[in-house]
Amino acid sequence: MHATLDAMRKHDVVLAVTSGPVPDVLRWASVAQGTIIGGAGLGPMDSLPEAESLRRLVKDEPIAVLGELGLQYHGLSASDPKIADYFALAEELDIPVALHSGLGGSGTTYTCCPKFRASLGSPATIEDMLARHPKLRIYLMHAGYPYLAETKAILSSYPQVYVDVAGINWTLPRAEFHAYLKALVDAGFGKRIMFGSDQMVWPDAIALAIEGIDGADFLSPEQKRDIFYNNAATFLRLDQAAIDKNHGR
Repeated sequence: MHATLDAMRKHDVVLAVTSGPVPDVLRWASVAQGTIIGGAGLGPMDSLPEAESLRRLVKDEPIAVLGELGLQYHGLSASDPKIADYFALAEELDIPVALHSGLGGSGTTYTCCPKFRASLGSPATIEDMLARHPKLRIYLMHAGYPYLAETKAILSSYPQVYVDVAGINWTLPRAEFHAYLKALVDAGFGKRIMFGSDQMVWPDAIALAIEGIDGADFLSPEQKRDIFYNNAATFLRLDQAAIDKNHGR
């Protein structure tokens, strides 16, 4: 925890969505001095709180994001009726949803998660859910990689959807990541791409993730600023005071 918070300060990370089991997120938030937005997450081995208990957490505690939701690890898509109540609640409370998309680790199906299927990581699987919830703010973590065509189709059709580049900005070969990022930018989605690190127990990943964006010579300084800050400020609806405070950082 302290190594991660030190890395955030060193690299001028002024605000970070941090997800996981709620007790862990609350512990981090209590130490992080206002730099953490809490997310109620669903990892490969986790279970979600009851939908109505999530309502109480949003009201009473620093939980303001539903996610990261690793539904794929549980053999579910976001359009599965079994979890419809969570998306309805997030839309009602107007809190954003962070949804795992793309791939998992090699051999995931044979180790932790026998219900995991790579095909469930396709952004195309969320479309029925999006059709039911037109006011829901959602972002696809890991930018749907490697499902480029499906990611572009969803972004083209549903303006409330953003992506982040967490994880793929340091785990992929740099040329592969840059090709994927450039394809999204060239397709006109530069204002809907957000930075992320996917740092779990590797504080050095924050610096590597930043380098993944800084080293993209096809991005202008303005485009990098959008990815590092402006797009997230828009998506998360940061107040103007917070935006003014961080201007130029």
